[in-house]
Amino acid sequence: VKRWSEAKPGQFSSMVPGIVQELEAAAPELSAQLEAARIRAEEEHRRWEDEQQRRREAEEFAREEKRRQDARKDLLAAIAGWDEARRIDAYFTDAARAAERLGADDRQRLLDRISLAKELMGESKPLEMLLQWRAPSERD
Repeated sequence: VKRWSEAKPGQFSSMVPGIVQELEAAAPELSAQLEAARIRAEEEHRRWEDEQQRRREAEEFAREEKRRQDARKDLLAAIAGWDEARRIDAYFTDAARAAERLGADDRQRLLDRISLAKELMGESKPLEMLLQWRAPSERD
């Protein structure tokens, strides 16, 4: 900012040629300052874009890692379900085999108990857990 003041009223018209000369002389400096400001703005914009790209990449990496962790957790649950179903099935199979060695009354009583126990446990579907499992690439 530059100001020109009249020392005496009416002096402005005599000041105009000097003002014009100063403005013309300042033009190259102003042009250089404007160019430097443009370059700084472009550099700042590039840095901002780079930072935004790094932020997006970090967010995508975090989302991918979460998908991997969630998929792993769900797969471990399916494996645990499979193990549990096999353990329960083996228990009932062994109990039924043991019943074969008993007398008719005890055998029937034990088979009835096994039937009630199976009913209580419900049907295990470990393969369904695996079929419903989603890999990291299948997750949102």
